[in-house]
Amino acid sequence: MIALVRNGPRVLVAEPADGPFASWLSALGFETPSFDTAFDAGDDGSSIVVLADSAQRVVRYADCRRVFLVRCPIEELLLRMYAALPLGLGRVRMAPRVLLFRGVGDLDAVAGRIEEELGAFPGRFEDLLDREAEGVIIAVTGRSLESRVGLADLHPIALHVPRAAYEPRALEAELRRNGLRYLNAGLGDRDWSDLEIKVYDRYGAYDIQLERLRRIVNALELGLILGESWSKDSPRFLMEIDVYRVRLMSFLSPERVKGLLLGLEYLDDGLRVGDYDLFRDERKVHWSDAQVEGIRERKELGLRFRRELLALLPETERAALAGLEARLRASRRD
Repeated sequence: MIALVRNGPRVLVAEPADGPFASWLSALGFETPSFDTAFDAGDDGSSIVVLADSAQRVVRYADCRRVFLVRCPIEELLLRMYAALPLGLGRVRMAPRVLLFRGVGDLDAVAGRIEEELGAFPGRFEDLLDREAEGVIIAVTGRSLESRVGLADLHPIALHVPRAAYEPRALEAELRRNGLRYLNAGLGDRDWSDLEIKVYDRYGAYDIQLERLRRIVNALELGLILGESWSKDSPRFLMEIDVYRVRLMSFLSPERVKGLLLGLEYLDDGLRVGDYDLFRDERKVHWSDAQVEGIRERKELGLRFRRELLALLPETERAALAGLEARLRASRRD
């Protein structure tokens, strides 16, 4: 599955910059050198608290005296704050909500379509945070939303949608509803590939193979799994075997998908642990279609794609894959 929309860290602006509240925040979270550092280290379950001498309607970057990152949702932070009062707090207000949108290809086209259809106002992400006091800022990124997204990963042009145009929850729902269309704008509105993967394991460890495949499809955002079923295949005359079929809609080229599937066929030591045949419009995509210059052997190509696949995975997914592959290796009985 492709994650298209998620929240960025929520931002709270408060005053004063020093005193009991700052000390309380220090015990709850940690102080960062800048807003940029806090944003890069945060995620959708984090809160950034910006302290200024005055939490006026708009607090600019230059007004930020201290910045804290707290590892809890903004709702929980607010409950803790009010439970801990009095903390010598002055004014407190929410900064604009940040929504991250996953784009591919031409990110200008993705941002442009969202801007046109939602009536958003474009600007640099930092400038919009400086200028706007409410509403939602949509930041487009080419990075997977399953991973940590920092300021450097954002498209230079972000989009501001005032609360008067869309209530934040309604805007998020709109982005999710039309997400695939916005994503496809970056691909020139071309058709996605309708692919079929046939998985074969001569030892019958299909449960492990399929969990590996689903994890890779989700973690690397290879596309959308539309269906799965058992089938028969005839690799040779008068020979019939069971295979598991997975239907995948992907915005990637069939050759790219085949390369990554080839990386799943091998373990690090070169042991081949399965077959992942790929078809488009009933035509088989051969391993040679995923050829890399200078590599002529199937096994060598598979190990090359395996290294690439592992490098693309988040650490948690690499650990999960290692556990599955230990079980897969144990299932080989000769």
